[in-house]
Amino acid sequence: MIEVYLQEALMRERLANARRAAALYEVLRELEPRRVSPWRDAIHRLSKAISCLRLKRHTEGTALQEGGHQVTEGDRMKWVTRERARVDRIACPWLISRFIDKEPTFLFVPANQVREVAERESATPYDIPGVELGHHGERCSFDAFLDKYKLEDRALQALALIVRGADTEARQLTPESPGLYALATGFQAMSKDDHDNMAKQFPAYDALYAFCQAVVARRAT
Repeated sequence: MIEVYLQEALMRERLANARRAAALYEVLRELEPRRVSPWRDAIHRLSKAISCLRLKRHTEGTALQEGGHQVTEGDRMKWVTRERARVDRIACPWLISRFIDKEPTFLFVPANQVREVAERESATPYDIPGVELGHHGERCSFDAFLDKYKLEDRALQALALIVRGADTEARQLTPESPGLYALATGFQAMSKDDHDNMAKQFPAYDALYAFCQAVVARRAT
């Protein structure tokens, strides 16, 4: 897995794969140091190159390829959902900002105002009843985003199970789901507002994603 991400990143200058390779290296370095030692120097060089690639892409005004969705200047959108977010309504903004929309605007409003604000602000509503990007059966809004934007990354699919278990009554769906629920509840309680909550929780989702990448890689060997 790390070999594939490195090859893609170096040959095609794909920022998503560059970040994934670097994150996966950090996790595997702790779990299987012998396996990743040959890639140490390449990863370090790649990390230094990431910022240069970002600047190059921004300067040229080209589209950024993230996961299965191509993000262009016109794709930047507003996203609106219910206030007092805990699990799904933080996981979805993380997914949006990392893989769908590089400069999103997130709006959190009272539940009875989501549709009104969505229409007034030309925003996309999510995680409310009756919308495409919401719960469908046992699947939560995070799953709906993966389906709509064709994000087929196996690590994201694994993360979706953790989120689903934490966001629904199926708390034992994965061993990690109860912990995510507890963590999200704590961050909700200590955050001054939903945007502060996002800022606090996003690093946790980065870490969970890196963990899922490592798990997927180990299963593939």
